Amino acid sequence: MLKTAKEKIADNNELTTFQILIIESPKNNLFYDFVNYMLPNESSKENEILNKLKENEDTEISKIICMWNDGCVDLPSFHFRKSICELNEKNKDAEILLNGKDGFFVSKIDRTLK
Repeated sequence: MLKTAKEKIADNNELTTFQILIIESPKNNLFYDFVNYMLPNESSKENEILNKLKENEDTEISKIICMWNDGCVDLPSFHFRKSICELNEKNKDAEILLNGKDGFFVSKIDRTLK
């Protein structure tokens, strides 16, 4: 997924400062969108991703990554992480890539909500 995030970022010529949110389901489906949290109403992009999951009847998430256009990994908004867990109880165990002292590490979404 890290490679996919970097490829999608490289292909985006529209925004100068943004994050990409990528979600992978256990069915190996990828859902993603570009989000610029510095603009008003960008939470609507998060809602679009949630709606895509619902529309595809694929609400269980196995992995999530949120990457800035400069390659730094970050957490999606608290609201988005909480909404993911409300969408499907199993999503609390989904893996999320985070930055750590010695590089990237994987955690569970539930641990980022405490």
